[in-house]
Amino acid sequence: GIGGYHLACDAANDDAVTELRRRKRRGDKPFAVMVAHPAMARTLGAFDANSERLLSGPQRPIVLVGRAPSAPVADSVAPHNPDLG
Repeated sequence: GIGGYHLACDAANDDAVTELRRRKRRGDKPFAVMVAHPAMARTLGAFDANSERLLSGPQRPIVLVGRAPSAPVADSVAPHNPDLG
């Protein structure tokens, strides 16, 4: 839903992500990744035209993309999941 709060940590730091997961009692449910700009998002996975449109639109929803092998994100962000959002 809209509203609430966000807790953040360094998505590349497995220890930080694991601690955030423990504190939120999040289990294996994937975390969303926030980036500063679209170019940074493109380092995480392959964006098609529709994903690019959604990412740059006014709503800025969570957009799921296949994780790039070189994505600078700890596996614990989305355990057992080939996608990042």
